[in-house]
Amino acid sequence: YPDDKASFRVVKKDFYAVSGRRGDDIFYRRCNFVGREDGTIHCFEISYPDADKAAFDPIVARMGKSLREGKR
Repeated sequence: YPDDKASFRVVKKDFYAVSGRRGDDIFYRRCNFVGREDGTIHCFEISYPDADKAAFDPIVARMGKSLREGKR
């Protein structure tokens, strides 16, 4: 998205994650590279109002953990 203002970025050999602001919202995007042979990628993105950050932070953390633990 052209209006994304990323404040957090991490890129590793098996995933990347980026988070920041999009207008008055916070966004978080994570993609795991799970299928080296066939190029399979599992991703999710979530956005929510900045005012709800405290409520959404544990939800986003759980989503990220579940994605990492997923099986092909």
